[in-house]
Amino acid sequence: MPLLWLSLAFLAGLALADGLSALPTLLWAGGAAAGVLLSLLEMRYVRIPALLRWRRFARIPMALLLVALSLGGLRGTLARPSFGPQNLAYYNDHGALTLRASVAGAPERTASGTRLRLSVTAQVAADGSLAPLHGLALVTLPADGNWRYGDCLEIQARPVTPPEGGSFSYREYLARQGVHSQLAAPQAKRTGRGCGSALIAGIYDLAERSATVLRQLYPQPEAALLDGILLGDDSDLPESAQQAFRDTGTAHIVAISGFNIAILAGLFVALLGRLLPRVSATVAAILLIAAYTVLVGGSPPVVRAAIMGAVGMFGGLIGRRQAGANSLTFTAALMCLFDPWLPWDPSFQLSFMATLGLVLYAGPLQSGLTGWLERSLPASKARRIAAPLAEYVLFTLAAQITTLPVIAYHFGRLSLSALIANPLVLPAQPALMILGGLSLLGGLLWLPLGQLLAWLAWPLAAYTLRLTALLSSLPAGAISIGQITPAAALLFYALLFAVTLLPRLPAGHALRRLLHPAASIAAVGLLAITAWQATLPLPDGRLHVEFFNGSSALITTPAGRSVLLAGQPSPALEEALPSMRCLDALVLFTPPDRDLADLLERCPPAQLYWAAAPEASALDRLQILQESLAAGEALQLDDDLTLRSLGSTAQGAALALEWRGLAIAWPNGLPPDQSPSVQVLVLGQADRTFEAWQAQWIIADGDGPAHWTKLNEWIRLATDGQKMWIEGK
Repeated sequence: MPLLWLSLAFLAGLALADGLSALPTLLWAGGAAAGVLLSLLEMRYVRIPALLRWRRFARIPMALLLVALSLGGLRGTLARPSFGPQNLAYYNDHGALTLRASVAGAPERTASGTRLRLSVTAQVAADGSLAPLHGLALVTLPADGNWRYGDCLEIQARPVTPPEGGSFSYREYLARQGVHSQLAAPQAKRTGRGCGSALIAGIYDLAERSATVLRQLYPQPEAALLDGILLGDDSDLPESAQQAFRDTGTAHIVAISGFNIAILAGLFVALLGRLLPRVSATVAAILLIAAYTVLVGGSPPVVRAAIMGAVGMFGGLIGRRQAGANSLTFTAALMCLFDPWLPWDPSFQLSFMATLGLVLYAGPLQSGLTGWLERSLPASKARRIAAPLAEYVLFTLAAQITTLPVIAYHFGRLSLSALIANPLVLPAQPALMILGGLSLLGGLLWLPLGQLLAWLAWPLAAYTLRLTALLSSLPAGAISIGQITPAAALLFYALLFAVTLLPRLPAGHALRRLLHPAASIAAVGLLAITAWQATLPLPDGRLHVEFFNGSSALITTPAGRSVLLAGQPSPALEEALPSMRCLDALVLFTPPDRDLADLLERCPPAQLYWAAAPEASALDRLQILQESLAAGEALQLDDDLTLRSLGSTAQGAALALEWRGLAIAWPNGLPPDQSPSVQVLVLGQADRTFEAWQAQWIIADGDGPAHWTKLNEWIRLATDGQKMWIEGK
């Protein structure tokens, strides 16, 4: 119990340090010292009844909470970056530098090149002398460089400050990783190899070799799925499959988390326990879990799961039962001690709250189900039935209860099909992970052996992919619930924990009398706010397209996704961009304008598609995942809604949007005789011969025969597939 309260106080101190950034370091240090003194006085002299009751309950002096709170605030204050002349970020946005650096992480290959995280060690002066310079930076280099971890580089580039965002701040996202600079217009050359840790290099090489073996053993997309499950890299998984996992609430299967670590920990302990003494087996299992954590990238959910697994194994070794809430909060505090930015990381929040849901509600839900079944069945049979039902249905519900505000705040979507998908998909995952892991190990030793084992694992991988794809197609399987404010999220948690605490308080307890009416009022208020907020932005099942001067168009799909077809930016376009969330996709069918990158800095889109020929642009600094859309290829934006590339033109590319018999075309220089028959034409500066075009409606960038964007801030089209409405302003 003491660990729980001390850990919570430390985490609260981190939050206070972020909110009260003006408080000096000395004040936090003084608070910690005062807390130590007050603790000694409280234990020796103070006999106040309330403090005595607290000490009996929590088994620590209350003043120790001040110590933990102040230490958390001190850690958060010390973590704030301060840039001097020897820090790379000091030179952001001040011109080009020549730098010595090394590749400090695994290269990430994108459509526009290879993204590298560099550790800068020195600045090269004009005379060739070196001046100490330190800092981490992100850079995208040509993909043909065969860049690897530990490469030594000399690079000439402009350090720039990462872009800020709206609901998502890319700058803060990088800052949490210690990266405060991006390198623009880079010219790099490799000066050597081996500038990193030989151990880390070996682990990265093993991960790369393992991914290659998986691609040799399995067809796609099963190879990509196992790459995600075993190695934590799902970048090769098709976007449709990734969306299916998100929509069915099963994305945790692909992202390595506590589920995977728990399977591995149990496997390691069981196997090593047969070969080694108990202490040695436990230590070896912990070391193997640590190595695996590094192998798969060490993301916050993996590190949290690894630490909790290690705490649990160590507790079992010394004869202490692992208490879920104690272990969880201590693990979170320990992680935040080393990385004080973690509390603001969405993946950490989701991982922490999902685990908290299991700790608080999994046991009571299972007990309640068992008790209900025992009314009509023998106790042993009721327990046998309740165990799998609880594990695959109720535990999913428990995790969803506590993650709902986090999901609503960050993503604005809720999976209703998760309660169906998880019971059907999860039972196959332990066998898939074990058999897939064995096939990988076998393939690393001897490829035919791995292939033999892969035949056993492949049906499970195929089952997982096919089933999630099927369930994601269910109507209303995933709904948009709108984004909520932090205050609404905190109100939800206050209400939830109050309701959780009430049954555990004795009748007549003062806190029970206080909580009961407050919880009821808060519940009604929260439900009203949530229903109102969720109902207003719900998709109406119609396709909406807004046209702007400069040939840009903003598409809102019937399911509520937003896609920008980017021409030239305009003030009306800036106002129309989603204010509460980022674009789902950006499609470039003309060379991008630099102003477009500035417009999207506040909230970079999740995906960039090049219908025009890909080229280096100001958009590179946004670090968006990029892909090409070749002539004849189509993007599936929604059910029956496709965006098709009609071919290349001198201006970029021609596009057609098709849904339920409606077709909208952007010829963009494509001759009229090569354009398909459509109901709506969007003509740009390259399509000036209006009389050559035949369509029900023509929207022109300039002076056109029907609607023209230079005389309207915007032109808005909506259709339900049978009727079409057009309005302008």
